[in-house]
Amino acid sequence: MKKIVAALLCMAVLSTCVACTSDKSSGNVGGKIGLPSGETETTEAPTETEPTDTTETDETSDTSASSDPTETETEATGSITESETETTETTAAPSSSDLVVSHDLKVENIGKTRDVMKYGAVDSHRNQDYGIFLSDVDVEYDVMTAEGGSSSVKRILDEYTWHNADACSRAFEKKREEFVNLEKTGSELFDYTYRMGCEIIRADSQILSFCTTIYYYETNEDSRTSRTYENYRSSDGSEILLSDVVKDQDAFANYLYSYLKTVGGEDPNEAVSRIQGGDFSFGMTYDGIYYNGIKIPVAGYGDIFDMSYFGSTPKSFTLSLGSENKLVWDFNGDGVLDELELSVNNGSSQYDVESVTISLYGKKTVLHASDFEEMDWMEELDPFDGSHVMCVNGKYYLLMTMDCEGEDYYTYIFDINGETPVFVECFESKPSSALDPNHFLVSERVEIMGTMFMDFEYALTEDGHIKKLSTMAKCHRGLFMTIMPLTGNEYDIVTDTVGAEMELPSSARVEVIGYDTESGLLILRAYSRFDDAEMPDIALKTDKNSTIAGKKREEAFIGIMFAD
Repeated sequence: MKKIVAALLCMAVLSTCVACTSDKSSGNVGGKIGLPSGETETTEAPTETEPTDTTETDETSDTSASSDPTETETEATGSITESETETTETTAAPSSSDLVVSHDLKVENIGKTRDVMKYGAVDSHRNQDYGIFLSDVDVEYDVMTAEGGSSSVKRILDEYTWHNADACSRAFEKKREEFVNLEKTGSELFDYTYRMGCEIIRADSQILSFCTTIYYYETNEDSRTSRTYENYRSSDGSEILLSDVVKDQDAFANYLYSYLKTVGGEDPNEAVSRIQGGDFSFGMTYDGIYYNGIKIPVAGYGDIFDMSYFGSTPKSFTLSLGSENKLVWDFNGDGVLDELELSVNNGSSQYDVESVTISLYGKKTVLHASDFEEMDWMEELDPFDGSHVMCVNGKYYLLMTMDCEGEDYYTYIFDINGETPVFVECFESKPSSALDPNHFLVSERVEIMGTMFMDFEYALTEDGHIKKLSTMAKCHRGLFMTIMPLTGNEYDIVTDTVGAEMELPSSARVEVIGYDTESGLLILRAYSRFDDAEMPDIALKTDKNSTIAGKKREEAFIGIMFAD
């Protein structure tokens, strides 16, 4: 319980405002920690009528743009404002009566911090051909707090956090005891990881929706991941059920089956089985619902969904293009829904992108990859988090994220407030926790303590440029072990303040929780096998290159590794 109090009251954890994204899984987070026991049974698709692919179009997200000059409506260069766009016939967007866009909601500001419990040791039984590293027990969960706004939202998140904190703390204590007993006897150790992450889908004066993703791994066992959602009315805290949102369950089952068949990646039979079994977990966003990370659009399906749950937003918000790289929304405020769609042409290589087509307002703009930084070695539109549209005080910007081998990302920003998309800038990464354009995260590669990615806080300005809000990158990376005592200063990661001088002893188990790219301060957190032996976080000076606390990093720490 001491650990929970430390996490929730002292807040000595990494802090981030997420007035937007969060994942909450309701399964098995109370008693014994483990993955929710998802059903594996599948059923046939609804038999009343054969499902039809109602969302299928001639062009899906991975359909290559036409290379025929007579069919390429706009040839756009890096400065696409200079190109002319030819209007062409496109599929009509759904009737605006299905989805009425308004911006009359207030944001519920949600604070998210991460509590981490770790302990590790060098395993003498493990092959050390690739360097010495630590086996460890690692349990993590998100601490969610509401900052002002609805008292109901605050109560829901407080209960959620205390519930998960208690469960995670008990699981960690049990596994750490097993680990320490093996360490004392010189036995072979194990690795144990349990990570519970909360992603906010919506947080406004109408709806609080969040998803919990649980990742579990233990040595000699397959890793497992689960995802579950919860939805509440912000006014009174009452839960929003599928029967509230869906007016025709059979029609919804048919639509979902068809959509999942179109986008792929999920078993549509299992989804239908969950609907019929009453355990269908879904999240809610402004223009659709989420099932297992896939957004299901609602525009054009007013006969299936109660559209009063959709279309209303705060003044600034983010929309996802989803698995099909398509978005239906009223971008120009004329009361008529517009369709935005992205597609790529990989050319003869089938790997590197040759061009990207942006379809909007009945016009297509073709971007030649060679005219944009690094685009010609990207392989596809990001299939994981996807691309986004951010609205900042009424202005819309497309953040198109592209991917290479699932490891390297570039995001290209376009102003879409006029007739033709206008390129603004690009950056080497992609946004995350991006529901609020005024505060989101961008992961950047940092090499100060081996190769690791750290999160920097950014905002999107009203002219479409991204602005870094702080030079302090935050993360949870490691474990490492000190080889010698190191001198630094106490550090408060919440207030970013340096305190009195202190010494980090030899053989301390530490992780990196922050790094200031301007001052060169490296922030470490030490972990002990005993709760009452915990130390304050410590800031060590670096030369921003290869020395930490005046020592060469490989001489000061065990476990540092660099990627190619």
